[in-house]
Amino acid sequence: MYCETCKVIQSGGGKYCGKCGTPLVTVGIEGESRSTYEIANNQITPSGVNVNLSNIKNTSSSYFALFKKVLKKPYGEAQYVGAEQILNAMITVCLYALFLPLMVYFGAKEYTEYIENPFLNVVLKPAFGYAIFILLVGTYTFVSIKLGKGNASYKEVISRFGVFLIPFLGLFVVAFVMAVLQIKFFAVVLLLGFLGSLLTVPPMVITTFSKNTMSGLDLVYCTLATYLAMLITLGIMANVLFSALEEMLQNFMLF
Repeated sequence: MYCETCKVIQSGGGKYCGKCGTPLVTVGIEGESRSTYEIANNQITPSGVNVNLSNIKNTSSSYFALFKKVLKKPYGEAQYVGAEQILNAMITVCLYALFLPLMVYFGAKEYTEYIENPFLNVVLKPAFGYAIFILLVGTYTFVSIKLGKGNASYKEVISRFGVFLIPFLGLFVVAFVMAVLQIKFFAVVLLLGFLGSLLTVPPMVITTFSKNTMSGLDLVYCTLATYLAMLITLGIMANVLFSALEEMLQNFMLF
């Protein structure tokens, strides 16, 4: 018997822990049932850990398979994506948001030394801001689709939006390698990926959901409405998204 609270294996019988009084669970050992716990290297290891590791491995394999397919044929693959890809879409959004400040951190590292807590202020805080910003752009895209009478759920739109970001995430990976190697051209690739994603992903997503359903707001106005909302949000969040860049630029001008 095993106590989940104080982690003590009970040698005697009884339904409660002799040390803390918590109800006991059965420990599966060797050839017995291992559904609750496993014995490994004389330690009790939750079997759920193995399940979680397996889930992580399966999720990674699924994501990289999708990543390769979308890189080969971006529009052809992404236009049919539904809500079932929401997890992969969120992974893309998180990686997208993280790679942006990481490139700045490694590519302009000589200027980050003048910033207090550089990894926190140059990478972590902006990454959180970029993730929120991208999800907001996806939300504006959903609203525009609804204005155009498109038949889509929020989860479907965000899933497709995230998958359409994959080619631009690929550009970010290239730019990140260049930044680590101190190849200054990384900034051009970064800018291309960032602006390209903002300018092309919303209209592409709107187009895929607006086929044969043009009874509402025209596709052109749906796209313009998304751009307008995106620019307003960009202006509001500029301090969070670009404050580290501004501070590094000021240090560059001083030195």
